[in-house]
Amino acid sequence: MGRFGALNFYKDLLVFQDMKTIYTFLILFLGVSLNAQDIEQVSVSPAYGQQAYYTLSTGEVQVVDNDAWDLAFSNDGLQDAGVFINESAPLEGAGLQVHLAPTANFDDIITDTDQFTEETQMHNPEIDWTNGVFNSTRSLMDPFDYGWGRYSPMLNTVVGNQVYVIRLRDESWIKFMIEKLEITDYHIKWADLDGANEQTAIISKSAEADVLMHFSFASSDVVDMPRDYDLIFQRYTTPAFFPQQSPDTLEYMVTGVLLGPGTRAVVARDVNPDDVNEADYSDQYTDQVNTIGYDWKEFDFTIGWIMDLERAQFVKTSDDRVYKIVFLDFEGASTGTTTLEKTDLGIVATDDLWKWGISIYPNPASDRYEIETPELQELQIEWYSTDGRLQSHNNILSNTAQTIPLDLTSGQYYLRVMDGEKSAILPVRIQR
Repeated sequence: MGRFGALNFYKDLLVFQDMKTIYTFLILFLGVSLNAQDIEQVSVSPAYGQQAYYTLSTGEVQVVDNDAWDLAFSNDGLQDAGVFINESAPLEGAGLQVHLAPTANFDDIITDTDQFTEETQMHNPEIDWTNGVFNSTRSLMDPFDYGWGRYSPMLNTVVGNQVYVIRLRDESWIKFMIEKLEITDYHIKWADLDGANEQTAIISKSAEADVLMHFSFASSDVVDMPRDYDLIFQRYTTPAFFPQQSPDTLEYMVTGVLLGPGTRAVVARDVNPDDVNEADYSDQYTDQVNTIGYDWKEFDFTIGWIMDLERAQFVKTSDDRVYKIVFLDFEGASTGTTTLEKTDLGIVATDDLWKWGISIYPNPASDRYEIETPELQELQIEWYSTDGRLQSHNNILSNTAQTIPLDLTSGQYYLRVMDGEKSAILPVRIQR
């Protein structure tokens, strides 16, 4: 449950505004006195009717209705096969539910929906963007098991072996199956529980597509969604521990923040947000989707929403730029608005090159630099100005020393070196 205990279970049931005047005064005061920070607002609309996709570099907020999509299919690589359900629902609305069907034969008729209860409902784990609710039954000891299906080396295909029952937002029921992932194509089918109105669709992975491809049952097709965002503000389910109940762990709906694909974060707790040092947490960044989560606020039945003012979030975007986020206000279901303070810390050096055995010199450099690698490696080299703008890049395949010419003016730069999924940044000065 975290530091705020069981109060979070009720936090979406009531809305209080008694403290709004105080919060507004606090926000205006901070906005005047802290010129280095930006005060920004992100809203998921009254009664939490939308999802908001937030871009840190621009402050842009893109919103979609909760019912804009139903399923999401991972597009992160040839070996991923993640499938997610859209758990978001407005305060008094019904969300999608997923249950494992009592049969593995899609053609079987299912008549009893009373067997599908809160205890049988399945949920997205909210850990990464390659494993969703339909992967949650997979065996972690079996690399060929994807939950909804099993990989066949002979066919080079993940073959579906599970049937699911989904309750739609209008509280009608369908049965659903992911038939296969054949090379880059997800093949799915669904029908009424008695087999009527059967439909099929193919969702194709593509280099042009986003990390997640979103699908709607209403249109029977992939739908356009926001891209190039860092954080997602939305409602989702999460497990909570209630020691005096049975079962003592329940899934309940929260309003929180999830990391977008490629975003990493670390939470600094029990700190003064004004003087907390990012360097103290630089080795703790994680891409776990629910790192920021929902517990930066709590609900008090006397005064309403209370913010955790001894907490700061450091968020690192895909270009290794770091932002400090401090949540200042949450207005609850009345507006769905979160107010936050954003501080751009710039590109923060993460010199891990020595761990890889890579040497780059000299520093300062003039018209060229040398790079040495201990083995055959394919590296991407990028030069950024101090304001984060890409100035130059090289692709290098080398296992020996190489001399790389430079065409940059004198000044301070950041050199970013990428080796597959690894990335390191170091400050470099050019003197001509």
